[in-house]
Formats: sequence, structure tokens, C-alpha cells
Amino acid sequence: MLLAGLFAKPDRFGSIVERLNEAGLLSAEDDCKTLFQTYVALSEIDVVEPLAANATPTNVRIFAV
Repeated sequence: MLLAGLFAKPDRFGSIVERLNEAGLLSAEDDCKTLFQTYVALSEIDVVEPLAANATPTNVRIFAV
């Protein structure tokens, strides 16, 4: 979703682009949900590739050491 969606077509994702941190990732769970919902909506109008029919948002937490 990031590479083929947000990074490829940032103008289609509105303010979520401004929420990317310095590593190009999202920090808040709500931002991840917003990205997922936006991506699904854009896929329905063929702006981005569709996800699998049973796709659900999943957050992966990355911790720096």
C-alpha cells in the first residue's frame, strides 16, 4: 500500500502524506486505518491496484534500539 499507493500517488492520499515520519512510515494506528480506508476507496475507482477481497488493516510496530 505504501509503495504502490501512497508513495506512487501521494496527491491522491491527502493529509496522510504529511503524517509520514522521517523514515517514511506512519506512527499512529489511526493513520494506518485512514491509509487503508483511503487505499480501498481509491482501488474501487481504479486509481490503485485492488487488495485481496478479505484484506484487513494490520499494524506492524517497529522499535528502534
